[in-house]
Amino acid sequence: MEARQLEHFVTIVDEGGFNRAAERPHVAQPSLSQAARALERDVALFHRLGRRAGLAEAGRAMLEPARQVLRKAEFARAAGARALDLAPAAELRIPLVHRPVPLTPAAQRFADLALG
Repeated sequence: MEARQLEHFVTIVDEGGFNRAAERPHVAQPSLSQAARALERDVALFHRLGRRAGLAEAGRAMLEPARQVLRKAEFARAAGARALDLAPAAELRIPLVHRPVPLTPAAQRFADLALG
């Protein structure tokens, strides 16, 4: 069972059917039907009533747990995003190897310059 399948299941229930659910942005009718079929391989979730879909007993039992899973998944995504925003910026340190090299007259003017 995938989160996308649960999202489609909840969308179908909230919209009262497959066609109305497919009218939502970024939701296609074929993917809704495919998700419902995948979820219903083991148990019937819907009673099809023409173009409408009513919940079967198994669908009613699954609805609230599905909503909880989706809320928790969203919470996890948000927590991950917050962690990225709070992470300290990485610091890049490049060690300089000190090799005694004879300085040219021009470089001698900057001999006291310290590199960190």
